[in-house]
Amino acid sequence: MSTETISEDGNYLDYNTWFLSVCCRFVVGSTLSGYIENVSEVYADWERCEQPYSGTKVP
Repeated sequence: MSTETISEDGNYLDYNTWFLSVCCRFVVGSTLSGYIENVSEVYADWERCEQPYSGTKVP
């Protein structure tokens, strides 16, 4: 692998990590788009329930 010569730059590895994460999100998002929509709605409800507790946990 030529990752050693590429990593001298430092930015290339960060770009690779970012690119992989975006690809994973795109693939998962496109295949489970309907499921993610339901999860986002559930997460929004969970956030509403979490907000009052997060304020009282830390004085």
